[in-house]
Amino acid sequence: MEAWQKTHTAVILPLARALYRYDSNNYKLAKSFATIRNMILATRECFKVLKSMNVPITPSKLHFYYLPSFLLTLGFMVFFRTRVAEYSMARHTAVAKEEMTVLEDIFEKYVKESQVTTKSYKKLLK
Repeated sequence: MEAWQKTHTAVILPLARALYRYDSNNYKLAKSFATIRNMILATRECFKVLKSMNVPITPSKLHFYYLPSFLLTLGFMVFFRTRVAEYSMARHTAVAKEEMTVLEDIFEKYVKESQVTTKSYKKLLK
């Protein structure tokens, strides 16, 4: 359960930050190849932080994040154009800013402990 929770955090933080750049509007985010690609790279970095702590990426189906970033970015661009993305992600991030801040503070401790370079993740935090 702990690995699942940490992995979930590693996925939602970059996703939420990408959405926040567009005021939690998934339809606007869907048009930004650069932001979505950065979100994917940031998620990979977050996974690397967890791996450095011997936390397995759970569930293992999330290894799809290691598909070629170009293809994955295009896939997310399509997905973010859907109402599923609106209701399952965008609307939640709009009302969960305090939750995301708490999770970011906790995850930042993991980043510092791991000493993993998180250039893409930090770019999303700006």
